[in-house]
Parts: sequence; structure tokens; C-alpha cells
Amino acid sequence: MKYGIIWMHGMFSASESCWRIFGFTMHHNVPSVERLPVHTSEGQMITFNPETQTIEEVMTREDLHITKLTAFFDACLAYPGLTSNLLYPDCPSKLTWKADTKSWAPRQNGRTIGRVYFCPPSGGERFYLRMLLYHIPAPTSFEFLKTHDGVVYDTFQAACSARGYLATDDEWHRCLQEAGLIQTGHQLRQLFASILLNNSPQDPNDLLDRHIDNLSDDCRRRLQQDFHIDAPTLDQIRSLALHEIDAFLHRAGKTLADYHLPSPSIQFDSLNGIPRIIAEEKNYDLAQLNERWQQGYLQANVQQRDILDAITSTVELNRTGLFFIDGPGGTGKTYVENWLLAWVRSTGRIALSIASSGIASILLEGGHTSHSRFKIPIDIHADSICHNATQSDLATLLKMTSLIIWDEAPAQHRHCFQAADRTLRDLHKNSQWFGKITMVFGGMFLIS
Repeated sequence: MKYGIIWMHGMFSASESCWRIFGFTMHHNVPSVERLPVHTSEGQMITFNPETQTIEEVMTREDLHITKLTAFFDACLAYPGLTSNLLYPDCPSKLTWKADTKSWAPRQNGRTIGRVYFCPPSGGERFYLRMLLYHIPAPTSFEFLKTHDGVVYDTFQAACSARGYLATDDEWHRCLQEAGLIQTGHQLRQLFASILLNNSPQDPNDLLDRHIDNLSDDCRRRLQQDFHIDAPTLDQIRSLALHEIDAFLHRAGKTLADYHLPSPSIQFDSLNGIPRIIAEEKNYDLAQLNERWQQGYLQANVQQRDILDAITSTVELNRTGLFFIDGPGGTGKTYVENWLLAWVRSTGRIALSIASSGIASILLEGGHTSHSRFKIPIDIHADSICHNATQSDLATLLKMTSLIIWDEAPAQHRHCFQAADRTLRDLHKNSQWFGKITMVFGGMFLIS
């Protein structure tokens, strides 16, 4: 017992250690929640351990076709009196799931609520199946759900249409309202575009107006961070949401005008006639940056001034430069890097600030992670290249760049730098290091 307490002391407090040793309950949920899957016939998810089972063994399992949904069909046949008015989402209130036998049995005590897996309209037939399960009590099969007035329809969507479930936009309102509780604004805008593309809402404007707050809930922060707008107006926030919805529609050959929706009053594709990603790197107060550079240069010590002089002269003369600022934490590497960024940007040039991690990138003015800025593959290899199309806006930005500062460089694998090097050489049609862009790496090498 003493050994157990000492072993756990590094992980738990003394009181929590004793609580665990005596086996007391750590947590409980009231009421308990039963998750209910939705799948079409033979479309259920199958999980297995490939180390202990082969696909052939899995496919021959006797209970392969039994799921909570198909077992609910069987329960409606076995207990007609109990389930006569029971909907699938409400089945845990009267039935309890027996995992050992994979079947539903009448509930004897306790209270459990059901939560059906969310499915967006882009889910196709699963979305309409879910709609039917929310309206038709005591279904006994998939064919039962497709049947209306003696006619067995080919699809769940056709069955929903025949029953009149798609005559109004109520289902789309419920869909967006439910999704708004669990999805981000970006995901909701994708969902909204999917509803427009894959379905025919009666009043898209009403649908937009009633859910615009959820659809634009992250736009204020994006305007502040990406566009440097400190106090975005409501018009700017909603315009950015409409802009992204229009971008999703454009991929399918549609526009907001096709659905009689308003166009964004502010165009975010470009600023002053240039692509947004480039506009963001040029959207700085040059006078303020120049003042920051002048003050920083005066504050710099001798070693820092040597670094600033060497790098600024290389950029000014458009020479190939490859520098590494090495030093432990607290020696002022980040100050020097931000001063360099201020100088380059104050002259109207483009300087990119990147780092190996998101935490390190926020210390740099206008910082991004190296993976997001260069599109470095996550699965990196010795011959990898960055996923940048030659005609893309990002490629144009990289061609216009005069200085790149890469902080915390030792934290990344050398293949990341090699991939960036190959990409920049290709974009600039220049065989010199990083396409002749002045590169400044920062960090600290730990030598044991």
C-alpha cells in the first residue's frame, strides 16, 4: 500500500490517491446517454483489430449485420405493444441495449436518453433516413421506412418527399440549429452551401437571416487576425461569411445570385486589386514600422546590431543570404527578428515570418507556422516538395518575398527545409539556396 501511494504521488494528490486506492467512484453521468448510429442497408461501420483478425474472419462474423438500428427494427417486431408509438431517437427511454447479445430489451429501471448521430445533407441517403427515423414510429425495416400509402419508394429522399417532409424549410432550420451547437462557423458555412447545392430550400434568404449569427460566429476574430481590422463592423462580419459561402458554391459552378441571396458588400478576394494573401502581407502602416525599426536599432546591443547590419545589407543588395541566429532563451532573438520584419516591410517589401509551432509563431509579427505558409507535407520524406501550384496566389507571394524568418528551426526535421528549398528554387527559377531569398533561421542547438 505504501508503495502504491509513493508511485502515484507524482500523478495525483494525496487525497485523490487514497480515493483511487479505496476504489471509490470517480465520476457518473445522470442521465446516461445512448449514442444511436444511422446507416443505410449494409452501410454500417465495422471495426476490428487487424493484428488479431483478418478481413475474411470479420466478414464471416454472425453478428456482422446487427447494429443498434437493425436491432431496433427487430425490437419493434418483438415488442409491438411497447414500441407502437416509439421513435428511434426515443428508444433508450423504453429499451435497454444489451451489448453481449446485441439486442434491445424492455427497460426495467433507470433513465437513458438517446442521441442520434448527426448527418449533414451532404451525407446523401443517410440524411433522409435520419429524417424518417425522427418521424415514423415503430419501423420494422428499411423497406418499411421507404413505404408510404402502399408504395415502396426507391430512395429515402423520395419517401421523405412523398410524406411531405421536404415541402417546407423546417428541416433545414432544424439541421442548421442542431449543427450550430457542435460545429464551427466555417463548418456551418460549408453545411449551408451543401443545403443550397444538394437540396432546394423554399426560402434561402429566410434560412440565411435566421442563422447568420451562427454562420458568422468566427468571422470577427478572422477579420481581426487575418485582415488586421481591430473593430470589425457587422457589415464586414456578414460580408466575410457570405464571401466564404459564395466560394463554396463557386466550386460547384454556382453563385449566391443563383439562389437570390445578397452578395457581400465588401470584396475579400482582393484588396487594392491584389490577391488577399498578398494584401495581408502588405497591409501594414509603413510609418509605424519605420519608427519601430529606428527605435529597435537604437536599443540593440553591439552583437544585435552586427546581425541587423549583415542581414539588412544582404536584402538591400539583393544577394543570396543564409543566416542562423543562435542563442538561448532571453538573449533577444525574437526582438531582432521583429526588428528585421519591421525594416523590410517599412520599405514596401514582403517579409514572411514563420515558426515551427503555433506557439512560437504568435511571438512574430504576422507569424504563421511553416507548414501552413509553405504547405509542407505532414508525411515528409527526403524527396518531398511543398504543395504549391505555380499559378496560385501563394506561389505569387513567395516569388515577391525578400526575406523569410524561420524561428525555432532546430525543432523541425531537415526534410522540411529541403522541401521548402526545392519549392523556392523551382518558383524563382534560381538554383541558389532558397531561390536567392534571404533566409534567417532562429533557435538554439542543444549540444550534450
